[in-house]
Amino acid sequence: MKVRSLICVALIGVLAGTVPPAYAQRKRDQAAKAPSHGNADYITASQLRDYLSFVASDEMEGRDTPSRGLDITAKFIATHLSRWGLRPAGDSGSYFQQIALRRSKIESRQTYAEFNGQKFSFGDD
Repeated sequence: MKVRSLICVALIGVLAGTVPPAYAQRKRDQAAKAPSHGNADYITASQLRDYLSFVASDEMEGRDTPSRGLDITAKFIATHLSRWGLRPAGDSGSYFQQIALRRSKIESRQTYAEFNGQKFSFGDD
């Protein structure tokens, strides 16, 4: 199956490292001069808290792969990357790339371990 995946998965980590507490007051003072496309020097702790709160919220449903929550989170981050003027590096000039995933499932009724002639059933033992 194909799943959209954000190229810049590390965005939140990058942002987290760009807002030292010493900059907080300077950020408020410079808010009027902040560029419209965004810049790491102008990201406030409050903005970062809001972004992380949204991405980690229950509404994102744990962001399982694949899931509606993962798609919403990816679109949220891609929208911000675009607004901040970062060039996409994904498939067809987007912020996303297609990757093939394989999902395996254990057949619990047919799965067991055997030690010294004794069988142990999956999920029961």
